[in-house]
Amino acid sequence: MHRTAKSLLLFTIIYNIAEGVVAICDESEIEERIEKFIGWTFLALAAAVVAQTVVSFANRSGAEESVPGIVLALVSVTLMPTIALWKLRIASDMNLRSLAAEAKETLACSYLSVTLLIGLAFNALLGWWWLDPLTVILLVPWLIKEGLEGVRGEDEDEEDEPTQLCSCRNCLFGLRKRRSNCRLA
Repeated sequence: MHRTAKSLLLFTIIYNIAEGVVAICDESEIEERIEKFIGWTFLALAAAVVAQTVVSFANRSGAEESVPGIVLALVSVTLMPTIALWKLRIASDMNLRSLAAEAKETLACSYLSVTLLIGLAFNALLGWWWLDPLTVILLVPWLIKEGLEGVRGEDEDEEDEPTQLCSCRNCLFGLRKRRSNCRLA
């Protein structure tokens, strides 16, 4: 389990560096490729979550507490949502769909950290080893939806021109498609 976690962290670091370097370029062809790549990473994350959940239930083991793990999860829970919202704001201002998609992955990591902390607490206090894998699997449908949209290059509101990204409160700070009552309408 620790090897899987370390591999996922290393993959995320390498991916974030590559995505950041490529995102600096302002070419729409590159932007579309980045969106597709991010879509594939959403699908890979969904597969990893399902695999880890199956292993956890098969072994009847949940999150095991460790001081570094708890500290990392606490930092992630407090820091990652702020970074994600910041990314969504910048993505909206610059209309960078790839950055918006990557910000959603950052939020997914935040959710995973929250479920980890909850799982650690309930496993330590009540022996509920199954709570972490159960709650983390709830994220899979959203991961698959975001992944498929990225891979397919979907923009549900797209007819002739793609819609402008929005980070207003009515659009859930960029988490959903632009609404008629948003600040840009």
